[in-house]
Amino acid sequence: MAFENDPRTWSFAKRALAELKKPRKRQTKKFWRCWVQVQLADGELRWYQLPKDLQAAIKAERKLHPQTWQNFLQGAVINVPIGEYHDGKAPITCGLICQVKMRHHQKVPSHDVTRSQFVQPTYLCGWPRYHQLANYLKHDFSPENQYQIKHDLHRVLKPKWWLKRKLGGI
Repeated sequence: MAFENDPRTWSFAKRALAELKKPRKRQTKKFWRCWVQVQLADGELRWYQLPKDLQAAIKAERKLHPQTWQNFLQGAVINVPIGEYHDGKAPITCGLICQVKMRHHQKVPSHDVTRSQFVQPTYLCGWPRYHQLANYLKHDFSPENQYQIKHDLHRVLKPKWWLKRKLGGI
């Protein structure tokens, strides 16, 4: 009886059928995901994953500029959720991107995904642009979130303008 259970003694056809019946291990493919470290208005640093539409743009930028692709978003202002989603809505604010990294896996909960609205650092100069920037970042949110974005945007960008004014730039 033990002789029949030994696969080394089976015919090729019987071994092939036995291989097909065995449960296979599912191989999981590791995906690279782009993560950004965002400094919120209160100075807190949080890691967020970029949404899928921005992931594609970052991958294209990474192919075109393999050495400097991280500079594309570094210093940009981006909308981020600061709480849990309830009925598809969450409290939203804005923050400055400090670091950009590619990772294989998630290290934070999946609800920490940024929104797609961001503005690159080359656009962040001058008060007239501040109002355009505020209108763009808050354009499709609830009134509470719009107030929070406008208030925090001023707090995030004020130190940069204060420093420029002090140095004679504005």
